[in-house]
Amino acid sequence: MSTTNHIESADSFPTVIDYDPFAANACALPSSRTFCSDVAAEPLPGSARTGGVFVLYEHAGPWSHDILDGGTFSAADTEILKQLPGLYLIRKPGRIGRQGGPERNTYLVFCEQGITKHLMISSVDELGELDLTSPDTVPERARVITEPQLLVCTHAKRDRCCAIKGRPIAQDLVRAFPDAPIWECSHTKGHRFAPSMMLFPWAYFYGRLNSRAAQDVYSYAMQDKLFLPGNRGRGIFTSQQQVAEIAVLEKIFDQGETPCPGVLTVATDTVTATSAEPAAQGRGVEKLLVTHRDGRGWLVTLEQREASGVIPSCGDQPKTAQVWVATGVTRA
Repeated sequence: MSTTNHIESADSFPTVIDYDPFAANACALPSSRTFCSDVAAEPLPGSARTGGVFVLYEHAGPWSHDILDGGTFSAADTEILKQLPGLYLIRKPGRIGRQGGPERNTYLVFCEQGITKHLMISSVDELGELDLTSPDTVPERARVITEPQLLVCTHAKRDRCCAIKGRPIAQDLVRAFPDAPIWECSHTKGHRFAPSMMLFPWAYFYGRLNSRAAQDVYSYAMQDKLFLPGNRGRGIFTSQQQVAEIAVLEKIFDQGETPCPGVLTVATDTVTATSAEPAAQGRGVEKLLVTHRDGRGWLVTLEQREASGVIPSCGDQPKTAQVWVATGVTRA
């Protein structure tokens, strides 16, 4: 029987899939234990890590709590790596991912252009010498990757949720797509949404999806389609912009159009709106213009609200966070 699949409410993420993308599967946890990612106290849209350029660097050795705290690399290498934008360490699941070689897979992701280039790097010194100004300034031997790249956070020393929930997802993905650029990765800024994933070259972040849905994220991307359930937003945008983009993606999906990745632009300027009857919990209302590459436009109304009971990391006490939600989408 077909089920309706949503994130937190009956109005979120309409889909035509016939399964629940958030139902627990192999990554299910014992019911007697509560982890930060078990508490869905805040909406996913608007929670993606921001950045326009990312460096994905293969490292088979252990990952310390913070990969740049001196526990993963030497002091000299750590200082070099700190200068890189959006650094993620990557490795393949299982034993093969712990077997390092003389050269390491390195992906240079330019998200606004939707371009990823791959090359093999032999040292951190060589990595630090790269010019990441644009896709055109990297070495000529770096080749463009046409397949989407999918990363799954499995950074156990940062938060146990990522290891417990992320590793089974990564293993299933690699089994389903053995030749694809799918990797385990270090901390993604969002372990409370574990399993946490990133889809490049567009920098769409995902959370709370099960194995079947994670595979659909990649299957859709290979067809130049965007899987909406679990989408936290696109990293090139601010939190408000991420919420606005997802709201428009939902809108056009409702109208029978399959969303494609990276086709929307969100204005950086906001228009502060006033309301004679502000919503309860409301801290402010803004409007953002979202445009499609084909010229269509939408005006998205956003409202800031409080989300209570948010647990940032396992072991932390619940706190209150400020979040943005879309309350209306109209054609501009």
